[in-house]
Amino acid sequence: MPSQLTLLPQDPTALRSLMAAAVEPMLLLDASLQVLEANEAAVLQLELQVGDELHGLLTATGTKLLDWLRLAVQAHAEGRRMPAAPSVQLRNGSCAHVSLASQEPQPGDPARWLLQAQPEVARPRKARKPAVKPMAPQHAEPALESSREQAERAYDEIDQWLALSPQPMVLFEAGGLLLRCNASFAALMPGSPSTLHETPAAIQNLLGWQRGRMLPALQGTQALQTQASLVDTSGRTRWLQAQVQRQAGTAQRYMAVLLDRTAEQERDLAHQQLDALMDTAGVGLATFQQDAGWLRPRTSAKDSSGGSSHPLAGLQGVGRDIVEPESLPEFEKLQQALKKGERLEVEYAVRHPELGQRWLLTRVEPGALASGQQTLSVVTLDVTARHQAQTRNEQLLRELTTIMDSSGLGMAYLRGERLVRCNPGFAQMLDLQPRAASAGTPVAELFAGLPTLGRELTAALPSLDPQEAFEAEFQPTGESQRWLALSLRRVRPALGHEPSEPETIVVISDISRLKTQQTQLQALLQERELALERERAVLDSVQAGIVTVGSTGIEWMNRSARRMFGGDLVNFAGAPISVVATSDPMHPFRRSSWLEQLAEGEAENFECQLQARDGRVFWVFGNVVSTGQGTQGRQLTYALLDVERRRQAEAQTLQAQASLRRIIETAPLAIGLFDAGTLRIEQINQAAAALAGRPEAELLGCSPEELFGPERGGHIRADMLAARSSGEVTQRDYELSLHGEMRIWDARYTHLVDLSDGSPEQLLLVASDVTSQRAAEAARLEAAIAQRELLVREVHHRIKNNLQGVAGLLQQIAARRPEVAGVINEAVGQVQAIAQVYGLQVGSTGPLRLRRVVESITGSVQRTFGRVIHLAVTGPQAEQVHQWSLPEAESIPIALSLNELLTNAVKHGPADGLHCTVVCEADHVLIEIRNRGSLPPGFDLAQLRGGVSGLGLVRALLPRRSARLSLEQQGEEVVCQVELRPPGLSFLLPL
Repeated sequence: MPSQLTLLPQDPTALRSLMAAAVEPMLLLDASLQVLEANEAAVLQLELQVGDELHGLLTATGTKLLDWLRLAVQAHAEGRRMPAAPSVQLRNGSCAHVSLASQEPQPGDPARWLLQAQPEVARPRKARKPAVKPMAPQHAEPALESSREQAERAYDEIDQWLALSPQPMVLFEAGGLLLRCNASFAALMPGSPSTLHETPAAIQNLLGWQRGRMLPALQGTQALQTQASLVDTSGRTRWLQAQVQRQAGTAQRYMAVLLDRTAEQERDLAHQQLDALMDTAGVGLATFQQDAGWLRPRTSAKDSSGGSSHPLAGLQGVGRDIVEPESLPEFEKLQQALKKGERLEVEYAVRHPELGQRWLLTRVEPGALASGQQTLSVVTLDVTARHQAQTRNEQLLRELTTIMDSSGLGMAYLRGERLVRCNPGFAQMLDLQPRAASAGTPVAELFAGLPTLGRELTAALPSLDPQEAFEAEFQPTGESQRWLALSLRRVRPALGHEPSEPETIVVISDISRLKTQQTQLQALLQERELALERERAVLDSVQAGIVTVGSTGIEWMNRSARRMFGGDLVNFAGAPISVVATSDPMHPFRRSSWLEQLAEGEAENFECQLQARDGRVFWVFGNVVSTGQGTQGRQLTYALLDVERRRQAEAQTLQAQASLRRIIETAPLAIGLFDAGTLRIEQINQAAAALAGRPEAELLGCSPEELFGPERGGHIRADMLAARSSGEVTQRDYELSLHGEMRIWDARYTHLVDLSDGSPEQLLLVASDVTSQRAAEAARLEAAIAQRELLVREVHHRIKNNLQGVAGLLQQIAARRPEVAGVINEAVGQVQAIAQVYGLQVGSTGPLRLRRVVESITGSVQRTFGRVIHLAVTGPQAEQVHQWSLPEAESIPIALSLNELLTNAVKHGPADGLHCTVVCEADHVLIEIRNRGSLPPGFDLAQLRGGVSGLGLVRALLPRRSARLSLEQQGEEVVCQVELRPPGLSFLLPL
């Protein structure tokens, strides 16, 4: 058995013992392939002795066995698989398969190779007699020979079974000795182990061998199933499942069959990875067979466990009903490709019920199975994100093109020295025709009108560095006021992509405005230089003294400083500024640390006394600032302001404040000083304390709320805040109770600011009792109002009488002149309506009540025409009808309008059935006049012109902002409605 040699023990003593007991020819060879030892079967069958060479052994094909041995040894040394083992011819004429196994070198043992010949047919018994020494008397030889034949037949059957089995199989003893195995089992392990101790741990676990003994579960007759992963000799990880069982009749031998489950493991893993990939990437996969139709995809673990699958997990999820109309042609191509079994890739849009619009990419790939059956693999990919990105990119490209075309820049893309593309601005700036700026145009032709610039560009293009840019300014030919700037920059190639020719971007911009600004800037620089020259003259003219001090002393001083110090610059140049300081050791001019400590631009303020050269002592307020490096180092600039007069004014102010305090204390008016920030009392006189009704000491520090209560105090605080922010005298009147009597006080607030003594801002309150003056003024006002109302009622009464007289005269004229009686009667009605309004105003003041106006006009029309008018008041607010009133300016127009509408209804309607209804709503009043009659065909109120009578007069008189007129036919009645709204109508308090 060819693979059995790999399981023979490597121990020399055990190996030689097995050789002596073996019935097959076995040889031990040294490194030169000479025979070191041969068992009895080898001596008989191969006719070889110790020390012989193998030149005489031939294979079944007639070649020398030694040639194959050399090739096998060389393949083993190079780590390759040995060539196919040949068969050799034995002495009895039969053939035997040859197996060669390497032996590990042992000290003092030259054996390197083990050669075994396995007979293909039963070997003659005479060749086996010498292999076993007689162990019994001569009369027992037939029984022994029969047992040996049975054992040989059993071994042959086992060998044939192992050789025929494609699964790894092994036969071993309970002590761990490997007896038989096939080639599949030998291929699982490196080397040639002879016992289980030498096998990998995974093999031991599979065979139930742990810690040098068999598992207890293998002591019975039942088979044991195990499984483990193993790395075979080729480096591949394999998943094996073993079934181990003790052989019947023997207690020391076990048979194991190994099943390779690697393909199943890899298949399941591939399915899981494919499911995860499809779920993650949103890919649908389906297979179509011509004879079986769509094959249902394998159910993944996620789907079987109740997990949600991707909505587009196959082509079955895409039907014609969800395909967008514009994508139906592409979908039809897909259906045709499926029917014909053609390769196709198509992109289309669908309207998914849950995901909305999605873009799908479906690819149809025909193929064939191993059985020859034709299939179609259909892969559907959700490419919505890519399609949206492509749409956005196209939109961005259009926007970028629009921006570039409208930016006023000329842009061109060059490859080598030829134009690839350019925008319209580029050709326009170079004054080129569209054909002259087409793709492929050389740079020399583009700048033919500017030969100097063209030569510079041609020379710069080959050597242009990507880190730098070529820039130039030029003027177009024939344009002296226009300047253009050209920028040339090399395009960096993409990683891994090196173009055959360098690519360059050219940008041309109009810099005429920039050139103009540069000219203006140069003029400004010149003006600045002049300004610097004038600066010292300006500083000489200011009232503040300016002194520049360096590390060596005073360097410069203006005219005001020279006047303060009482000398010229030559008298103080190089001297320290402390020369004008008083004897005070803490004088600011004696601080020498400012020159080192003050940062650039940092300033310090001070106020001190100076002593001039003439002995005059005066106060100055100033600051010192670091002005950077001077001719000899850092400089300090002092700005000094003579405040001697201000100090004198402050003293005078203090005297005035003292006088003010005395005036406040002795004045008969209520005077108080409040802190402008907290509005608490700082000073108060006796009159003000009497007003508050508390002692003066208790009032100091009180707030307005503490003096007058939360409500009134809050109002007073608001007045005080308003006075503080206005900056002007603020007057307010307050009614306060003093000893149970209400008194009126005239209060005036003044905000005192800019106090020279540095005290906080204050608010001055001066209040006087004006109760008697206000009472006298109120009495005079009431008398004047009463006199005015009396005069107005008298005037209204006389106007009413005059209007009634005019109406009587008009009626007399109508009686004498019947031909004009209709017109005069109409005028009489209008005059009487006006008279009614004035009559209503005689007995009341202010706005007229709407109900009284409507009742007066209705009664006047009834008396004039002798007709009955039914007046009613309805609506949700009918009980408040007397609270609706008309302004004086609106009363006469509305009264005339009602008079005209009622007159028209009387003239054009029957003798009875005239109704006038006042409908009171929540925010308006509706006056409705209804009588039997009919309007002319095609009547349109909006088409009527204004006039002196009829509906035209009504439209002209009604206030447009607060009144609306409508006239319509409702069955057999004509309904006229006048809707009155504020501000032409107001809601007053109840009478």
